[in-house]
Amino acid sequence: MALRALISKIRPRQPMTAREPDQTLSTITSSLKKMPVSRPCANDDLLHALPDYPEDEDHLSGTRQAAPALVDCHLHAILTSPLFSPRSTTDTSDTLDLKIQRYKGALGIDQHFIPYPVMRFERQVALGTATPESAKLCLGMVLQARSLREKVIAMKMSRAGSAVIQWLWTSGLDTLEVLAKDEGFTTLLINHLVAEGRSDAVWKWIQIHTKPPSLAELRLRSGLLRLLIVAEARVGSGSDAAIEHFLTALHQLLKVHNVDFDEIDISSFAVRGKMKPSMEAAYIFLKPSGYSLRKALQTGLIQPQADLFHLFVRSLRFWNPSAEINRARLLLYNNHEPNPKAALAFFRAIALKELFSKPIAHLRFGLDTAQSLLERKQYKDAAWLLAYLQRIWPDELELTDDQRRAGCLERFLKDPQKYHQRATALVAFFRELVWKDILQPGQQLFSFSKKT
Repeated sequence: MALRALISKIRPRQPMTAREPDQTLSTITSSLKKMPVSRPCANDDLLHALPDYPEDEDHLSGTRQAAPALVDCHLHAILTSPLFSPRSTTDTSDTLDLKIQRYKGALGIDQHFIPYPVMRFERQVALGTATPESAKLCLGMVLQARSLREKVIAMKMSRAGSAVIQWLWTSGLDTLEVLAKDEGFTTLLINHLVAEGRSDAVWKWIQIHTKPPSLAELRLRSGLLRLLIVAEARVGSGSDAAIEHFLTALHQLLKVHNVDFDEIDISSFAVRGKMKPSMEAAYIFLKPSGYSLRKALQTGLIQPQADLFHLFVRSLRFWNPSAEINRARLLLYNNHEPNPKAALAFFRAIALKELFSKPIAHLRFGLDTAQSLLERKQYKDAAWLLAYLQRIWPDELELTDDQRRAGCLERFLKDPQKYHQRATALVAFFRELVWKDILQPGQQLFSFSKKT
């Protein structure tokens, strides 16, 4: 006390100048003006007090009516930040023991290290020394578990994602530009938030309101959308939620471009050699995540509900220039009920044209289509397709001496109904031949039998 009295005499505390309160007020006012309506609130009671806004011209009037609730939510996010409640350098032993026991009980293993990264990061926030690098280190250390299941549990219970996102909000670093600087940090953060069930926080950066974003901004958002979809499928609610995110993003983009998902008939991606503005935006925004979903669906990595699957297939025409062949592929490799109709139509269409390139992927697709046709007893269609493939890819579909002597292909082409069993064996032989170089060890060829 004597020391404080001496210091106060040597350097007495100066009263606030007339400008300092004005500066504080202007800082808070500008912060509230920049505050987005969709920012999640840490306080559930305050969050439920906010109304759901329709995305139309009434949005601004709704914002004015809910101003007190928005202010409460914003100030709550600031005042609950660790920056305003610094902790001691060490937690009490009782608190730490409770955290450790909670993790051990959930994981079933002795992982004492999991609580520490979040505690260390919150201490850095309280001291004002937190940086994006320290946030990335915190998120990464939580994932030091032995399996994907343990990683998911650790992310949920540590709530490191929530701690980092709150720090980003209160420090003004929650911008697309900041996230674009470090993809590793952004990937970790989105995985944590999705595992915690906080995908709504990620949508703050992705969602499109009333004005079409610039193409540069769409490129930034497209990367975040892809990370969200991949995280949702791996550590979140699964494939249904991943496709719902994709369809939501598509509908938001179509809405600002005044394009209707159900009624529009898109005959071409381009007008006079130039891509339509809405199609160019959809191509940039949705292609990365759409491509990942399409590959996962074709290989059976994800199996969404049938209605979501067909909605995704319908969405191809908005963002995929090769929509016809990819639509045919998705329908052929559909886990619910493989259907070769679109694939057969695709090959009949290209048979009328002169092929300047003969990609091996088309051959694999054609043989898979033939296999599906044979299993559905469409022998005449299968015979036509095999004859076409043999004519276009004669070197890749070269018969063995025994197959030539037996006349497997010729007999089937003359009488598909009678010799379909020989054709089935021949197609199986060709499929193994052209697929063997890209199959993973232990991976089996897709079966087109109807799933029950």
